[in-house]
Amino acid sequence: MTFPEPRRRIDFNIEAVWLRADGSVVTRQTQKSYIEPDWKSSWVYLGWGNRTPGVAWQAGSYAIELYIDGKKVASEKFRVY
Repeated sequence: MTFPEPRRRIDFNIEAVWLRADGSVVTRQTQKSYIEPDWKSSWVYLGWGNRTPGVAWQAGSYAIELYIDGKKVASEKFRVY
């Protein structure tokens, strides 16, 4: 994320919602995060999977939605082969 220098610490929650093609939820992840007063960018990493193919993800279409403090900020569809 990039943003103007906030001049104060800002705490927030990031939620990732992983969805199947039918809209049902695979999983939800929430992570507390923050930015410091002099920061202009920040990185947050979330992931969901398994080292054994086919265990966490079956072949098909999926989507992910990202929320910051409950507000949807991004979404993307993807396919597992």
